[in-house]
Formats: sequence, structure tokens, C-alpha cells
Amino acid sequence: MNNDDSFNRADFAQFLLHKGIVTPGTEKYFVHWLDLFQRSRKNWPEHQWHDQLPMFLELLKQTKGRKEWQVQQAELAVRLYFTSYLNKYKKEPPHQPLLIVVNGQSFSSAETLEMFEDTLKVKHFSDHIIKNYLHWTKTFLLYLENRQGFSEKFHLSDAQYGVKKFMVHLAVQQDISAAAQNQAFSSLSLFFRYIFDYDII
Repeated sequence: MNNDDSFNRADFAQFLLHKGIVTPGTEKYFVHWLDLFQRSRKNWPEHQWHDQLPMFLELLKQTKGRKEWQVQQAELAVRLYFTSYLNKYKKEPPHQPLLIVVNGQSFSSAETLEMFEDTLKVKHFSDHIIKNYLHWTKTFLLYLENRQGFSEKFHLSDAQYGVKKFMVHLAVQQDISAAAQNQAFSSLSLFFRYIFDYDII
């Protein structure tokens, strides 16, 4: 793809919402980061987007008052655009889940977490993103184990149902920030998509 800075903002926002990647109301921030990246990448026309991204993130880090979670959100926005959003316009075979779900089958929390980590590394997510996404996914799996009696294994249907309860738990009982809630939601969204090819909403 060339370094054209044009993209359909409304369509990208709808894609994020439809796939359940972001919580409603936060899609505008992902669009903002992508818009900023598309304008910034003109400074490095000889590079492809995956090489331009570290340069862009470094610029964000140098901006006074910029929070680390904002830099991570910007990275995720760019990666989602180029690796997921644009794929819907390419004639490629559908994504194959890493695990095939059989009715009644249980899955190892440790194994799926390891698979998720490997997938994020293969897709060249930054160390910060990987660390945070693994943290929230592991926290979610431990929540299932503690609240629903799982012992290092889980059933997909129970895990899917547990996502909503987990998000309520974070917001109400843990009283974590909206930014952290969005990170948790994005983590679980990608976890279910990459491992099971399932959209959580």
C-alpha cells in the first residue's frame, strides 16, 4: 500500500464497533490515532507502515503530557487498521482459529494464554502491548477460575458469558479507570478472535 493518508473514518469506526474490538464511544479515539499516523507517515515515504509505526510511537512518547496508555492505544489502532480492517477488502481465505471448538470441550488456560502470547509476537505487537494484554487475559482467566469454579481449564461458552460479568466486576467492584477497562476489553476481544475466531459481542 502506498502512503496515501486518506481512509474512510466512519467505516473504520463501524468496523471496530461491529467486531467488538472497542467499547462504544471510544472508536473516535482509534480513528484519531490513525488519522494522526496517516499524516505523520508522510515524513517517512521510503518506509512501509510497519517500519513507520515505531517512529510514530516515538514521536508520541516525546509529546508533553502524553500517557503511556495513549501510546499503546495508538499502536493498536494502527495495527488493527492495516492487519484487520484492510483485510476485508482483500480476496484472502477467512481467518482460521488456532483451536477448533467441539461441544463440551474444555481448554487449558495456560496453553491458550501461551498461544495468545505467541500470536501477538508473530504479529509484531510491542512488548508493552503484549505485557498488558497478557495481564488482562490472565486476570480474566483467573476471575473465571475463582468465581465459577474452573481449575486451570474453561469451557468456551462459560468464558464468553463471563466476559460481561468480568467487565462489570472491573468497573464496579475494582473501580478501575475507563482507559484500563478499554485495554481489558480490547485484550479479551483479540484473545477470543485470534484463538477461537469468535467475536465476544
